Amino acid sequence: MSYLRYWKLPRSPFSISATGKGVFTGGTVEEALARSEFLVTQEKRLGLVIGPSGVGKSTFLTHFAKIRNACKPMEKLVVINLRCANRETVPSRILNGLSGFQDESNSTTDCWSKINDQLFAQSAIGHRTVLLLDNVDATNEDVYQA
Repeated sequence: MSYLRYWKLPRSPFSISATGKGVFTGGTVEEALARSEFLVTQEKRLGLVIGPSGVGKSTFLTHFAKIRNACKPMEKLVVINLRCANRETVPSRILNGLSGFQDESNSTTDCWSKINDQLFAQSAIGHRTVLLLDNVDATNEDVYQA
């Protein structure tokens, strides 16, 4: 495959690597990983992954959460997709991401209370939780206020 030589790629970017990971970690991904590691390690409150549609931002967030969760047992990174979310659905999506259960029956207030309880409980035993909010740009305007 001449394109591998032309682009100086060690393997096809569309194949699964020997480690089983489906993410091609080229220079841009490596830089994003390093910057994301810095943000999480330094306990920064906000970091943005920006780029045009289809470049792999969601894939990157999922990949980052997987590798970080695998090597840091006292830390939990959770990717929460906020596409088409509104003020009422954001708390339940966050709660479902934290707990792993799909429960839409809670009120907004109950969800925020349960989120607070879960984060407090994890913190009390020395665990850190990091929320990676995906597709924030595809939410309703009222989400920013919430």
